Amino acid sequence: MLQQSAWRIFFPGQQNLAIGFCGDKSRAEFESSLKALALSHDVREQTSVDLLFCSEQVSGGLARQLDEYLPMLKNSGILFYLSHSVSENNATVTEMKHRGLSVIANLTVEGEVLYDDNCKWITLIPRTGKLDYVKRVLAECGLLSLNGNKKMQLAIFSYTDSVSWLSALIDELGRLDYLSKPVAVGRIDKMRTGNVVVQLIDNDGVRFAIKVLNEEGETDGEAGIYPWLDKVIERPDSPPEISSTIPGVFVSTDFQGASFQLEPWMSGKPASLFFYNGKYREVIIDRAINWSVKFLNTTRSDDGPLVIDAGYIRSVMRDFIAKSGRADTLSTKVIDYISKNLSLHDCPVVSCHGDFWIANILVDENYRITGVVDWEFAEEKTFPLIDVFHLIFHRKTVFSSFQPWKELENVFRGKMSAANRKRIAKCLQQLNIDAALFSSLLLLYWVKYLDTRMTMMEVNAGWYEAAFLGIYELLDKQSAADWDSLCNNLR
Repeated sequence: MLQQSAWRIFFPGQQNLAIGFCGDKSRAEFESSLKALALSHDVREQTSVDLLFCSEQVSGGLARQLDEYLPMLKNSGILFYLSHSVSENNATVTEMKHRGLSVIANLTVEGEVLYDDNCKWITLIPRTGKLDYVKRVLAECGLLSLNGNKKMQLAIFSYTDSVSWLSALIDELGRLDYLSKPVAVGRIDKMRTGNVVVQLIDNDGVRFAIKVLNEEGETDGEAGIYPWLDKVIERPDSPPEISSTIPGVFVSTDFQGASFQLEPWMSGKPASLFFYNGKYREVIIDRAINWSVKFLNTTRSDDGPLVIDAGYIRSVMRDFIAKSGRADTLSTKVIDYISKNLSLHDCPVVSCHGDFWIANILVDENYRITGVVDWEFAEEKTFPLIDVFHLIFHRKTVFSSFQPWKELENVFRGKMSAANRKRIAKCLQQLNIDAALFSSLLLLYWVKYLDTRMTMMEVNAGWYEAAFLGIYELLDKQSAADWDSLCNNLR
């Protein structure tokens, strides 16, 4: 996982973090929970400290304790200051600057989420790469909602805002002639897939992205993340709106035990930022679906009709059922149903993005698609409409809860909206796929989505119960005729 790779990058050769505390109450709050964290230790007589915590709760003696502890803070270490007061926090920021510390981030802690005060919609990773670890420490110690308060200020400081591992990587890429120097480091984001993306800007204003890969997003060859995807970009018959919106990979390399990619920075903003407005939302959804259909037609394979992997379907469903404590009574019915339909109707083999949803679709101010990012789950040869289904079921807004499986369950109940029925019917027509295959493709998507969620997320039995057991039991009760009826409204 990325955490293991990132640990080798940010803390090479180091197995534990030395953590210091300003204030006895702060120490008492943290000490018992820290014992359960294998990668940290609290040493009373430290000669140097990696992470230093302080709180205004003990502000009476704070200045004296800062004088005691700050000299111990390593150059690569960081200081975390928790406050319930914005004014107190701002005063501390000023004081720390006078002490020669740089402000890495000034965040509002609300519940278990950290919001950057400058943009509100994204959680930034401080350039030392330690915020994820600190969020874990805060959560373990119950301080993300300290004393029942919903909000706190969290200011993060360091003696330097340089990124030693990133500087070394830039030098390495410079020696390989893949990156002109010098470059400035822009934003650093952590993606939902676990990858970390760093924006670089050279002297001419050209933007690049260095992506630190989650170890599950393994590279496939030196030329790029997927050589076949590079070929799609370079094909002379690829529509410009496809080839110009897929980020090619300049180089993939390993550095200090982790995998990196250097890519062009794609312009635009995540479509999710515009989903507060229903009018814009529908325009973006339609344009994204049109993009996906063009991509599918561009990557359509002549290798023959689609043949399902029955063993894969059976293993995924049995794994899910085992985790939920039930017996498998559905996989054979699903396999037989899909196999029968594929024997009656041709279905092309295509490529897919694999995680095609609003956060991975970039748009400009006119809601035109400027880029599609995060291709770690892409597949060269698979079945159609994976991305279209994924987009429709993952159209979360800032005002709605994120339960894509509920939307999927409604479709299996025959409750798909008229707008989405029209969209699906149009996609099938443009891809020359018989509408009778809709329910089979939907079942295949459900199996793949279930597999991805089980693989990516560490979830307990309760999550399986809430998220997918309802769909399983619904499908188990339905007949082949019920599934056929889902296709009738698309004709």
